[in-house]
Amino acid sequence: MLLSNGFITYTFHDLGIPTISVALGTIRINRYFTSPYTGRALANITFVWDANGSLSIEVLVEINNASKLVFFREKPETASFEVFLQENNSFSLTINVVGPGRFILYNSSVIKFVPLEGNAGEDSIWKRTMLLFITLASIAVPICIRILQLIKLREGGIVIVEDEK
Repeated sequence: MLLSNGFITYTFHDLGIPTISVALGTIRINRYFTSPYTGRALANITFVWDANGSLSIEVLVEINNASKLVFFREKPETASFEVFLQENNSFSLTINVVGPGRFILYNSSVIKFVPLEGNAGEDSIWKRTMLLFITLASIAVPICIRILQLIKLREGGIVIVEDEK
C-alpha cells in the first residue's frame, strides 16, 4: 500500500494476488485488505493484461458491496466506481474468458482509492471537536478578560493614567 497526496494505492501484488493466466473458463479470486481511510471513495483500477487468440474477456470487480463489470478491449483497461471503504475490506475478481487463446492479468495492476469526503472516520470527529473548541474559546477568552478587567477596575486594583495635554 502506498499513501500519497491523499490517495491510497495498492497493487494486486500488495493484495496477495499473483499474475493470473486463464484459458477458457472462469476464475474467482477473493482477498481482504485494510484501509487507513474510512468513508466514500472513488476506486480507480488499472488492469495490466495481455491476451493471445480471439478472446472475449469480462471481469467483475467487487469491493465490499460495490461492483463493476469490465469488458476488456484496450491495454491497459481501466475502471472507476464509487465504494465505501471500511477499516477491513473485501476485494474479489471474477474473470470470465471465452474463446480460443490465453488471458494473462498481471499482478502489477493497480487500485487507487481517491477519498470523496474531505475527512472521514474518527480523525474527522476529532478535527471537528477541536475546531468547535477553538471557536468557542476565541469568543469566550476575550469576554472573560474584559470581565476580569472590570472587576479589578471596581476594586481599585487598576489605575488608569491619562496623559494631560
